[in-house]
Amino acid sequence: MKEDYISTFKTMDKSKLVSRAEVLQHLSANGAHYPSLAQIINQYEEHFGIDPVWHYPLSDDRNNGAFIVPVQEGYLWLPYNEVDSE
Repeated sequence: MKEDYISTFKTMDKSKLVSRAEVLQHLSANGAHYPSLAQIINQYEEHFGIDPVWHYPLSDDRNNGAFIVPVQEGYLWLPYNEVDSE
């Protein structure tokens, strides 16, 4: 399964990725929380058949974790500070 994910990620059509500015504008307009990011994840799942957004837990003093979002320019690091049940 890991090989399928990696090969799909390497060969995905980068033009179907959103830009960094589009992600930031979407989060600004719809709220900087997971339900807004999930809309982009769902779009990616429709295009690529996988969820290419990585969740990376951290244990430093500033952030609890981050999402690594593939965008047209490369990768966007979106840290978060709290986890909510909603």
